[in-house]
Formats: sequence, C-alpha cells, structure tokens
Amino acid sequence: MRTQSMPAGIDEVERRRITRRAASHTWQNGTLYRIMPDRVLKQVPPPDQRIQLVQQVHETTGHFGLRRTTYLL
Repeated sequence: MRTQSMPAGIDEVERRRITRRAASHTWQNGTLYRIMPDRVLKQVPPPDQRIQLVQQVHETTGHFGLRRTTYLL
C-alpha cells in the first residue's frame, strides 16, 4: 500500500482482492488506518504487536471469546 504498486507474480483474483481491501485503508503520517463504515479511522497495529494487543484486551476486559475480544479492538 505504501508504494501503490502490486507485488510481482500475483494473479488477477489476488490483484482484485488487494485493490478492494486497500480501498478501506489509508496511510497518515506513516501509520496505517482502517476506514470503518461510519468513516471513523482505526489504527492498524504492526503485525509484531497484534498478538500482544489481543492478549492485553482479553485480560483487561474480562476473558471473552475470540469474536468479542476482536470486536472490542
């Protein structure tokens, strides 16, 4: 997304999937955000921080299941 170019060697189906998903994301000041249906921006955490973030929310909000925990994020 940063370079606005597609990776080499992907097929047309994958190209369309990437394009469709990228439309709901934006970069601002070097940070990736997801544009929610209500136009609110949610920060997308870097991949190496995601597991820790999910565990932290799970512990602090009361041991809900996966669906509820990810909803809270």
